Amino acid sequence: MRFTRAIYRIQILLLSLIFFVSTIEIDLSSAASYDNSNEINLETSATQKFNIVLNPGFENDLSFWQSANIGTASIENSSSYDGSKCIKLSGTTAKMNVVTQNLEVLIPGQEYTLKAAIKTAPGNISKVSLHDKYWKNSSEIMVGKTYFIDCGPGDDNWQWCEEKLKIPLVDDSGESTLKHLWEVNLYGDYSEGEATYYDNIEIVPKNIFYPQFGPENSQYAKSLDLGANEARDIRYSTLSFTEIKNENGISYRSVKPRSTCDVEFPAFNTDDTGLLESPMLLEICYKDTISGFTTDKPHRAICSSRLYEGERVLQSIRDGSFCPILALGGKNDDQWKYVQRLFPKNRFPLLRSIDNKFTIKIEMPNESNEDSILLPIDYISLRAITEEEYQVYKEYQRRLQGFYEVLPDVNTDKPASVTNPELVVYSKDTMAPIYKETKPLSVDITDKISTIAANGEVESLSFAFYSKNGAEISSINVTDLYNDYDDEKISSENITIYNVIRDKKRIYPYPSKGFREIGDRLEKFTPTKVQPDTSEQVWLKCKVPSQLTPGIYHGFIEICTATNLRKDIELELMVFPVKLTDQSETLNPVYFNPYLEKYSKIFSDLIELYRESGLDIIYPLTDIAV
Repeated sequence: MRFTRAIYRIQILLLSLIFFVSTIEIDLSSAASYDNSNEINLETSATQKFNIVLNPGFENDLSFWQSANIGTASIENSSSYDGSKCIKLSGTTAKMNVVTQNLEVLIPGQEYTLKAAIKTAPGNISKVSLHDKYWKNSSEIMVGKTYFIDCGPGDDNWQWCEEKLKIPLVDDSGESTLKHLWEVNLYGDYSEGEATYYDNIEIVPKNIFYPQFGPENSQYAKSLDLGANEARDIRYSTLSFTEIKNENGISYRSVKPRSTCDVEFPAFNTDDTGLLESPMLLEICYKDTISGFTTDKPHRAICSSRLYEGERVLQSIRDGSFCPILALGGKNDDQWKYVQRLFPKNRFPLLRSIDNKFTIKIEMPNESNEDSILLPIDYISLRAITEEEYQVYKEYQRRLQGFYEVLPDVNTDKPASVTNPELVVYSKDTMAPIYKETKPLSVDITDKISTIAANGEVESLSFAFYSKNGAEISSINVTDLYNDYDDEKISSENITIYNVIRDKKRIYPYPSKGFREIGDRLEKFTPTKVQPDTSEQVWLKCKVPSQLTPGIYHGFIEICTATNLRKDIELELMVFPVKLTDQSETLNPVYFNPYLEKYSKIFSDLIELYRESGLDIIYPLTDIAV
């Protein structure tokens, strides 16, 4: 029952998370209703909110940035342009240092402004670039394409530099740039022996993408244009709406006070079970006439999607068969806006065809003092989009809305003073999280790692590397472990070394801060780069023979870097006079033993794995076979 309740709570949390993360709302006060040439200009807004560069001011040190390890990249606490930190690129030879952040994708046809605060010495050249890694020439050879901000020679003062650019729709080979991957680079030219400082790196889109589509009816889109005289094949209750009105060229109807209206779109882009064939996008253009709160209660119109036939017991479903997908209003500023909601193609959709139709419900606030509130709506539109467009839009939304903000460390203890800037080895409890941003405390730094085990047990232990300047771990080897009293040993062949592979995850519901790259799975060890001022975790599994003399077994972990630095860590294993019964190594895949690889992309395989582990599985959609 404990697992049952936990999974139930996870379902509620996921629905809440999806509700917040997958919507974006645009103010149309300076834009026409759906003329794409008049998209809202964001440069008059708070640009930091719309900056797609992560950790742009280095307040989280070098998180999300990678160094080419030419020269030195360090964080300065006293020379910043804004905030408390900036990055310093320095060296002693006539070389160019480069610090990079991968941006994933930029939008074809979108206009961006690339900005940076730069300080360097007279005679030094400082540059920021935006680089398309996948650009092909006319011979279809991948050559890349780079756009520069060149601030020219420095003068020992901070300069604010910017450059406007537009992402081409296709490269020189005629291939769409939609799937191209981009990076932003900071260059440190210290040919004169002086450092270059950077702060507040910004890449600001002129418009939030996607642009407003407007009403359209075709094979791939269905729209209810409430300002038109006919609804085509879309059904809705006209009694819930006022008559057509016109305001500044926008024809609309208003949802009446305290009303509820179902809008039924004919099904398209679905399979035989009503699930989506490709991602879809819901767009609603409306006028914000509803305040956000009355006393302590949320106060907005709720838009819901019908997911089930009949009633369901989940409390997150408002009336059994509908699930909330977005809210309308909240500022009461009388501005026309459009809101967009993404729906991915998956087996647990928040948009689904029931009885061969999509049903969207709009519910007005229903308090006794709300008899005069109207909600003007221009149109409601559903359209199919490609998987590539969905991934681009999702990544964009996350960056623009601060999805990747790193949660500050709750541990207020001061990190240890690092005596060797190339490599420090430290260890925490196996269950203690180690992130890229984790810095070792004095108590963590060790030359000895210990654990306990029983005969026949597979025992896990881990340690981590921290490097102030950056390092590459070229090899890790473990010797045989010998008993203190005789020559009995645990062979090194019984010990396997793994990299801890991280994945981008949130550890708290959005929109609160809580993003981390956390451990996702284990993979056999390969040479590993430790980026400057970051940590990398290593995992060991030791299979203890089932007929081993109890006692303490000693050996060494031999660590070598690409610069031939060698570090030996003592490994101690205390074996108890207890023998475990034979059990599968992956008996509990959730808590005690990380996955050795991505188990399977087939959902039913994962469910079967959970069943074998004794977990009680609840299916969010009981009418879909698993």
